[in-house]
Amino acid sequence: MADVTLEAQERQVLYDDADLRVIWHGGRTDYLLITFGDMTTLASGDRFFADAPCVKAGITCLGIMPKRENWYPVESVARAVLACASRLAAYSDRVVYGGSMGGYAALKYSRLLGATTILALCPQWSIDPAECEGVDPGWGQHFHAGLSRMGIRLEDVAGEAFVVFDPAEPRDRFHARRIAATAHTVHLLSMPMVGHHVTRVLAGTERLLRLIAAGQKRDLSAFANIIRESRKRSSQRLRRLALRASRNHSKLLALALVARADDDAEARQLGTGFFFSILPALLGRADRGDALRFGRRFHRHLKDPMDRILAASILADAEGREIAIVSGHDTALVFDPDLRRCVHRTVERDGSPSFHIRVRMTGRLARFHVQIGGVQFDLVPNDRAQLVLQSQDGQDSTFQIGDGQDGGITFSRHGLFLTAEPNGSIACHRPKARSHESFRLEGIHRPGA
Repeated sequence: MADVTLEAQERQVLYDDADLRVIWHGGRTDYLLITFGDMTTLASGDRFFADAPCVKAGITCLGIMPKRENWYPVESVARAVLACASRLAAYSDRVVYGGSMGGYAALKYSRLLGATTILALCPQWSIDPAECEGVDPGWGQHFHAGLSRMGIRLEDVAGEAFVVFDPAEPRDRFHARRIAATAHTVHLLSMPMVGHHVTRVLAGTERLLRLIAAGQKRDLSAFANIIRESRKRSSQRLRRLALRASRNHSKLLALALVARADDDAEARQLGTGFFFSILPALLGRADRGDALRFGRRFHRHLKDPMDRILAASILADAEGREIAIVSGHDTALVFDPDLRRCVHRTVERDGSPSFHIRVRMTGRLARFHVQIGGVQFDLVPNDRAQLVLQSQDGQDSTFQIGDGQDGGITFSRHGLFLTAEPNGSIACHRPKARSHESFRLEGIHRPGA
């Protein structure tokens, strides 16, 4: 059993050069976890790949971090391993873990590190095109002459290797098969419909502990359970399945899939790109009720105010409605011809005549206007900060948009926010944005519809 008398949670840099940095994290385990960072986790201070679960679970870890997308140069890794020899020697059970570029390194340097178990998620075999027999290995922008003949060889691999990949991802499938053909102790584990996001789908303290235990026990059944459970509700898998279904005109399947992302965390993970890709496809079907319900639910999770405005506009158009600017009082911004200025009143959703204020976007700047008959009038703040009809050429009528409360948006100019006062007035004079300064865009009945 290893000497684990080192203070728990100890962390220090053991090696540092132009290419990589090695961080030691003292824990309580009788095995050593060695992690390699990928392209999205470059060296930064004493952070290392999978440090959060290691700290949480008290795992003893040696974190090897790249300083750029360098695929871990052999000379630097060799010097680093030599510098860490005494720490490595204290542990006979060494688990090496990494994803993508880090997965490549976990396999490539497993013998040098004396690995007993390797957890490689969507790894590369090589990114040298000359080695890949006409197949584009990907990541060509990071390849250079110094990486020639970088492929994983039989003599590089030690220990039992478990490679998790999506077989529907052509490049990852190519690399996985070449790795398996190269080394004798490689187990290929399929994780379909997650793309090159295996590492993200398998992230988390509990999953990492289960992956390590399954690898140490050589338990392929346990691996299969982890993969099945992780991908079942993965936002990556849901996104891919739903997009495929919507493109194949399978509306019911697409809606059934997105309906599974029914909690706030999963809805946020599906992402803006997914929302704007699938929503028009679903709204284009004859029965749009479910699609509209999905759109309204997802709309509130959009982070960017511009995205919220765009989504509200798409949904209103699909419903045959017009956009109203609605305040936190559940009142709509309208133009009062008698007062000759903008006020806010109870939202009229039944088509009753009213001059609703509209917003026009130019980049991230908003302008307000009102259409009376067939004529459009721009609105600008007067000397009392009230929105009135623009009466002179060249008056600045632009407002900046920002984040409001509860998924709303704010409108500001010169550091002051548009506000809906409880007495029904509208003015741009508040230095801070609170509930009265937060607005949302909502579909209302289109007159004549």
